Amino acid sequence: MSLIVAQQLVAGEPRLRVSHEDFNPSGCRNSRGHLNSDVGCLSLSVEMKLKSRINNPLLKRARKGFRGYPIATIAFYGPDDRRATKVVVGIVTREGAEPDPLERWYADDGDLRSNDETTQQIRAFLTQHDVVSVVAVDRIIG
Repeated sequence: MSLIVAQQLVAGEPRLRVSHEDFNPSGCRNSRGHLNSDVGCLSLSVEMKLKSRINNPLLKRARKGFRGYPIATIAFYGPDDRRATKVVVGIVTREGAEPDPLERWYADDGDLRSNDETTQQIRAFLTQHDVVSVVAVDRIIG
């Protein structure tokens, strides 16, 4: 008996799907390959879908941690917790210093976290100021 089970969740985990279920009534093999005919065997083939945890290259760079100065701080702001309409990037050149320069990007609609053009502009700004470390949060602050 062979059965394909499509889009079934495994243990509540949405990235794991049962793709093939197979029942062998004549027995099951153990880890050494010996056939045990006393019990039936139910085997599942599970497909795992890997999902990148970070899509934004700026946040990926921030996960690398502190690597020295100058350090960039990136903050996302928006009208609600789903949409970032403002990004502020400040460069701190040494310990205890204030962020200078400070640059802001705005959007009337859309989310700046997923805007490729804004991401490229921020990356160019970081490169221009020879930033070594990046500090950012993966959510909207205000």
